[in-house]
Amino acid sequence: MRKLLSTTIALLLVAAGLFAQNYRVFEDLKAVPEKTSSYDWVQDFSHGPLTPSPEGYTPFYIGMYARHGARYAWDDIYVRIDSVLTVADAAGLLTDYGRDFKARLETIIPPTRNIIGKLTRKGWEQHRIIADNLMEEFPEVFDAGAHVRAISSPVYRCVMSMASCCLEIARRHPELDVYEDMNWNTIPEVNPTNRRNPFPVPYGRVEAPFDHTHKNLDFSVLAARLISEPESILNENYGVYRFVDDIYTMSSGIASTDFEVSFEDFWASPDEKMLFWLQQNSSSFNHAYQTQYRYYSVAKSLVDRADACIASGVPGVDLRFGHDNVLQRVLMQLNVGGFGHVADSVEEQVFWYQNYKICMGAHLVTVLYRGPEGSPLLLKVLLNDEETTLPDLTPVDGPYYCWDDFRSFVLDTVGARAAATIQ
Repeated sequence: MRKLLSTTIALLLVAAGLFAQNYRVFEDLKAVPEKTSSYDWVQDFSHGPLTPSPEGYTPFYIGMYARHGARYAWDDIYVRIDSVLTVADAAGLLTDYGRDFKARLETIIPPTRNIIGKLTRKGWEQHRIIADNLMEEFPEVFDAGAHVRAISSPVYRCVMSMASCCLEIARRHPELDVYEDMNWNTIPEVNPTNRRNPFPVPYGRVEAPFDHTHKNLDFSVLAARLISEPESILNENYGVYRFVDDIYTMSSGIASTDFEVSFEDFWASPDEKMLFWLQQNSSSFNHAYQTQYRYYSVAKSLVDRADACIASGVPGVDLRFGHDNVLQRVLMQLNVGGFGHVADSVEEQVFWYQNYKICMGAHLVTVLYRGPEGSPLLLKVLLNDEETTLPDLTPVDGPYYCWDDFRSFVLDTVGARAAATIQ
């Protein structure tokens, strides 16, 4: 396994050359192996100091799109895995390890039976921390009597994330106008592909950049750790890959809960899980890339709401609470930190796109700054409380960009790309 991983990494580094956006991905994963949990990584959002604003500039507006915080598995994944293991046990095909694994799994099924997909306490705390970080880093916005508007996708975990964030703001700034809302008229800003969206999304698909994903692991070998003859149990209606993928998702998601149980021993080593993450990462990029423009209304709202604040002359905060699939595609459209860059090969793509950046509670923040009279408005972009780049634009000073450049890029360039997908 170590030889396979070393060979894989070596080939990827050669393919990436000097043009990779982050060729330390594998070093980062070894330093923080929890990142191999991809979307289920529970980040704490601790961060270093941010770059001071240019002389004479002060923040006056914050826009945010946040994924909900840590949650219980969003599907009936616990029961689904247990059902397969039960069938295998009845057929006498459950391994000794499989029986131990099943016994552990059955300890978490009763307490989660009625809370599938719901926010956990860790998720609640994540959004309190996010609010604290915003207020600590940009006190001028909140001290200036800003109007705080928050909207949410009509899903419990998103609404609760919004409540946590807004309660913390109201607790620390009771003088502010903090308003939370969830209605179908705002759905284009948070979850435009929701089936009940009253405003149809006309945007179509674009061509997939790659026609294959990594195939570094034998999924039958992995499944056989639990079931001695996996193909005989995992028929075509479930499949060996989906079973292993469910194990990956379930075992990774346990970090979002307070359960004192772990399933990480399913993986022979951290290297093996890293290889599984590799194919997860490339396939998720391929899928999201094709459908990114169906979420253009979210990217456009980042500009529209900021424009409204600029016109009002009153400081403002717009908070949106939604889902990983939405944030993922917005990051792609805006190419935040090179997230939407298409590499020369699927092997090289890992150095540009890492799906663990869309972790539990992941959030994109845009901050607008006013300077001396007659000077242009500036913009800074944060991803998960860290300053990031907009490779399609030329910065004015460090991580600061001209607001008009960003506005034009979203409305004209990205908007034209989205419109071109309409059949």
